[in-house]
Amino acid sequence: MTKSKNRVFCPYVVLKSIIRNIRVIFTSSAYHHIMLITALAVSIGIIFIALDILEFPFISYDSFCSIICLGGTRHTVGVLSALFLIPLCAAKKRFGFLGALLLGISLFLLCAVHIAYMLIMRTYRFEEQIHGPIIWALAQLPVIIYGYKSFMEVKKNE
Repeated sequence: MTKSKNRVFCPYVVLKSIIRNIRVIFTSSAYHHIMLITALAVSIGIIFIALDILEFPFISYDSFCSIICLGGTRHTVGVLSALFLIPLCAAKKRFGFLGALLLGISLFLLCAVHIAYMLIMRTYRFEEQIHGPIIWALAQLPVIIYGYKSFMEVKKNE
């Protein structure tokens, strides 16, 4: 007599397969430009959600804060630059990857300085605003990482 083998559903095997596929997407050089475009879109989405949907109060209280925020236009300049760079990155242009890298670095540095300034000044008005620059600075890290990886890949292939 032979017993038929019934396959048993194993969530561990399914989860392991999903994790392996995700790891390939995040680490394969073929997907770097896609991850960069996704990171730019997330950065834009964070600004739209914060300023429009959540009605995040953006107010510059002093001249230094106004300088760090580019006169109150950092959000607009960052979003418009990212929107301009997305098609260039989709076309795998070296200029687009370099622009995205420089945009990510500059926005990260501006947000980091803004966070440090808010922590040093510790006025009561900054308590409701401190989470905004922190989240946007963290959103720039994938832009920087995948912008660099994409730029180096295109530079290597040329």
